[in-house]
Amino acid sequence: MLDHWVHERTIGSLLDVKAKENGDLPFVFFEDRVISYRQLNNIANAVASFFFGLGVKKGDPVCIMLPNCLEYIYTWMGLSKLGAVKVPINVAHNGELLAYFINQCGASIIITEDTSAAKLNIIRNKVPNLSTVITCNIGNREPCESYKGFKVYAFSDLYDGDPNFTVSYPIYEYDPFCILYTSGTTGVSKGVVLPNNYAVFNGETIAYIAELTKNDIVYCCLPLFHGHASLLSFIPSMIVDAKFVLGRRFSASTFWDTIRNYKVTAFNALGGIVPILYKQEQYQNDIDNNVRVCIGMAPENIWDQFENRFDLTIIEGYGSTESGLLTYNTFNNRKKASMGRINPAYDVSIVDENDYEVSAGIIGEVVSRPKHPWTMMTGYYNMPAETSKAFNNLWFHTGDYAFCDKDGFYFFVDRKKDSIRHKGENISSFEVEQIINLHPSVLESAAIGVKSEIEDEEVKVVIVLKPGKRLPPEELIKFCNDNMAYYMVPRYVEFCSELPKTSTEKIEKNKLKEDGINMKTWDRVKAGFNLRREDS
Repeated sequence: MLDHWVHERTIGSLLDVKAKENGDLPFVFFEDRVISYRQLNNIANAVASFFFGLGVKKGDPVCIMLPNCLEYIYTWMGLSKLGAVKVPINVAHNGELLAYFINQCGASIIITEDTSAAKLNIIRNKVPNLSTVITCNIGNREPCESYKGFKVYAFSDLYDGDPNFTVSYPIYEYDPFCILYTSGTTGVSKGVVLPNNYAVFNGETIAYIAELTKNDIVYCCLPLFHGHASLLSFIPSMIVDAKFVLGRRFSASTFWDTIRNYKVTAFNALGGIVPILYKQEQYQNDIDNNVRVCIGMAPENIWDQFENRFDLTIIEGYGSTESGLLTYNTFNNRKKASMGRINPAYDVSIVDENDYEVSAGIIGEVVSRPKHPWTMMTGYYNMPAETSKAFNNLWFHTGDYAFCDKDGFYFFVDRKKDSIRHKGENISSFEVEQIINLHPSVLESAAIGVKSEIEDEEVKVVIVLKPGKRLPPEELIKFCNDNMAYYMVPRYVEFCSELPKTSTEKIEKNKLKEDGINMKTWDRVKAGFNLRREDS
């Protein structure tokens, strides 16, 4: 399948091998800094040594709540050398949800920014197991306050560890390296436990379908706390000895300047990135770049124009956090706007509501199972019932609707999951509702996704107030902004006397979606309400 098949199938050992093979060759580029394979390995060993001194051992969860930066990569690689488990947390999270993630994984240590002190202090009494904060100064921003009740280390202390440190115990391909939280369907977000071989195998797959080599320069500006950036950009780059360019965040206005500056040959795109880039003002030099492949997705109506305008090829695939990459297109075998054909490492099927396989052209749910061990999640962390439910009839149920055409190409249709996709983020409608229902004026609420002007969805919430209560939408939005990540905050608010329900009192969200945006819907964007963002 791939010339660069990895024999050492753990992340820590992969870095060891690559450091020995490539030495001082440049690997990671971040703004004006360049880190070689050898440097990264030595720093990772030092970080591992420091964590070991704190008592971190194989299997221990450690939270990372950082934006894109070198410190994130150093921490991840250092934990991998120990066999510890990284728990990425979106930097936008605060309040109840932040406390939930920390408590659910059971971490006692978090690595974060200086500016996170306020949000951690607020939840201090709700996270009793969290005892230690390792803090970074990212972007030279001054902290608004100091940490209270935590043992605090500066990230610079980690560099004092032993650059030759090694552990005395084995780390195996089936040992977990990550708990990655994915949006819930009928409940809270679940922690997906991923084994080391999951990272290596999916990295190999991306390298294969994108035909990456040591001559490639891979750019990613998606957040490292998502699987897409860390597992489908960073790891493939390391596997094939390529250069990896990390952007701090996505910026449509500077995207192509960055591409040209670093002579990038491949980049990852998610959600609305391609439509956003396509809508930028057109220039004669748009075609003047070295990019040969965009690993991502694009709407069918702009697919050809985007490829021609920027002289590149879009390679689209499909997968989930739990399952890995299930289908993909290749340069020589692709269909525009399709999810591609089945990855031969998996069994994939489209089934009806009773798990019976449907015929070509019929819409059903995507289900899968691996043919090789340790290439998908081992389960949801501390959620055995949810794990068992996901593997009903011995197939993993993705919660996505699709169909397969007569040529074996799969096409995405919709999400069965009760979650909302907004600007690349999966949002649990359950979690949005739980927080809104905490407002003293709210009786009940329902959160749905409605079509956005770009590729994904916007959040709309329909609310029933308690008798005699009044709630201006601006007050509700401020309450949301204080208690959930900014990207979860609803754009649309609508009040009603009652929610449509089934005989078993389940909210009929399909009816709410049919109503969509109407005369009764309040739009915070049109109202000029600006959200407070704590991720920048």
